[in-house]
Amino acid sequence: MSIKRSNSKHLRDYPGYSGNVTHVFDHDDAMDKPYHRNWEPPADYQESMDPSGKWGRDITFHQKYSPPSNVGSDQYDSEGNPKTFKRVLTRFAGRTSMQGIPYIHTSKTWYAKLVWVVLLLGALCVMGIHLYTLSSSYIMFEKQTKVQLGFQNLKFPSITFCNVNPVRSSMISKGRKELKDYIRTIRADAVASSLKNKRQQNNLNQGPNQQQSPGPRPQPAPGRRKRFIDSFEYNFTNTRRQEPPGFNFFSGQTSTLQDIRKEFTHLFSSEERATRIEMGHSISDMLVSCAFSGVVCNESFFRIHPTSMYGNCYTLENSAFVSFRSGPSNGLELILFLETDEHISTIASGIGTQFQIHGENTWPDPEVDGMSVSATMETSIGMRMLEIHRMSDPYGKCDDGAVFKAKYGKQYTRKTCETFCVHERIINRCGCFDELKETLYRNINSSEPGRDVPPCRTKTQMVCLQEIESRWETGLFQCNCFNPCQERLYEKNTHSRTWPSDAYANLLVQYLCNNKNETECERFEKMSYRDLSRNFMKVNIFFDDLNYENITEIPSYEDVQFYSDIGGTVGLWVGLSVLSLAEVAQFLWEIIQYLLCWRRRKTQKTEEIDDRSNWDARMQMRVPQPINRLSGRDRDNGLY
Repeated sequence: MSIKRSNSKHLRDYPGYSGNVTHVFDHDDAMDKPYHRNWEPPADYQESMDPSGKWGRDITFHQKYSPPSNVGSDQYDSEGNPKTFKRVLTRFAGRTSMQGIPYIHTSKTWYAKLVWVVLLLGALCVMGIHLYTLSSSYIMFEKQTKVQLGFQNLKFPSITFCNVNPVRSSMISKGRKELKDYIRTIRADAVASSLKNKRQQNNLNQGPNQQQSPGPRPQPAPGRRKRFIDSFEYNFTNTRRQEPPGFNFFSGQTSTLQDIRKEFTHLFSSEERATRIEMGHSISDMLVSCAFSGVVCNESFFRIHPTSMYGNCYTLENSAFVSFRSGPSNGLELILFLETDEHISTIASGIGTQFQIHGENTWPDPEVDGMSVSATMETSIGMRMLEIHRMSDPYGKCDDGAVFKAKYGKQYTRKTCETFCVHERIINRCGCFDELKETLYRNINSSEPGRDVPPCRTKTQMVCLQEIESRWETGLFQCNCFNPCQERLYEKNTHSRTWPSDAYANLLVQYLCNNKNETECERFEKMSYRDLSRNFMKVNIFFDDLNYENITEIPSYEDVQFYSDIGGTVGLWVGLSVLSLAEVAQFLWEIIQYLLCWRRRKTQKTEEIDDRSNWDARMQMRVPQPINRLSGRDRDNGLY
């Protein structure tokens, strides 16, 4: 029997074709093994029939080729064909669900392919522009504000108030000589007497009045006419009242009233802290009545907060104060005795208090953020809470306040951060602290024990202090203080009425008699209604409504919306879906595999050439005809 060599092109289509032929019967096999009529070739053989369709001599069996064990499977596709760049592209074009590419692959004419290529490239370009627009809008990280109304039981804020008179006149003797002499000099009666004497002296210097000649009255020389207090003269010792050159936006003659106040503040701040507290008004003397939602509170609920401007201020802060209802009867009610007979009229030119409503555990600054509340009045302060939620990076800058609170023990606000920042700079650069802000210094120093510095009083220290403050005011010195990420503000509206009535004033006198000695009781009983009412004030602080406004910053372009727009864009222009992207990913992976295996294929190509040479040699071998042990009839029938 002879072996026909099959078409080499057909054989080489098999993966890793090496030229090996199947095992066929040779001469010895035919002699040793009996012939079986029903013999069939093994399952892994392929048969090549002769034109008659019968089994005969010219039968060739091809063993199905399996790639050598040393050949990587990444070099062949799922059908066993060697991977080539063209086959990878063809396979992707024939199977992808991406629009346009299958039509380029299946089109029969070149111009049809060209049309589809142009359409695909145009769609890709427009899709790229569309995606660029979407991405540009997204990475701008714009935000918008959402306003909602909430309703719940509201926690009551902190209340800080100060008597506008910082020092009791009866306690002046506790201070130093400089302070006592200055207060004696600036008393209203002393200032008035000084101004009167100066006016009389000026009249004497002018001589007797002369009869005016007829004609128009002469006009005064142009310029600002002095006010009555501007002629007051005093040898001021406060070096801070004169700003260093180069730091003033508006210059000119300073106000005498401001100079008087600054000089007092300077001398008062020079006193020891304990002395200043003793000289100021006491909460036990001022507090007549305190109640929250009808429940009595006493002086133990108040915390002292000394200031240079108003002396002793007091903060009422209690976590148990929660408003379950709105209205005056469900808020805070305070009745205060102002001790107006202890006022120094030149320092405290009015009668009343300074009130500040602020968040819990925040730093109070009644001098800047406070509101004036007059005596002889019942003042009602209605509040509405405003809650703000801000977004941090990348949408904006805000501070959660955790670091600030851990360092200073106070709730973070932007103004508090800036105040602490500027004073920290003064301490570090000038080696001293601002004597007007000793309470602030003590709070800052508590965060770094052992850093004790003196107050700024020398000329060099004052120049350094004023330079830092001026650089801050002009923007040359910046602090990294941002708005808090969460903040509660309180909008306030006030209205007042005359208070107390004559009958209620008698009750207040009896209260004073129960807490004062007999001499003071007789003095109050002899007071007129007007003088008595000047000593008292009533304040009601409450929520107008438990509804509050919640302002929340949200992204203008949400992540979900961005991803949705991306999917809609690629689906609109090129018909891509998530699964289509997976197909593209697999296609790219196959390209990478093809490129990485290129060198290995060059080495294996030499081995395949050798295998094919061996195949050709073996195909040319003639297999001997087996010994005829069959009958003539079988041979005639063409059976092997």
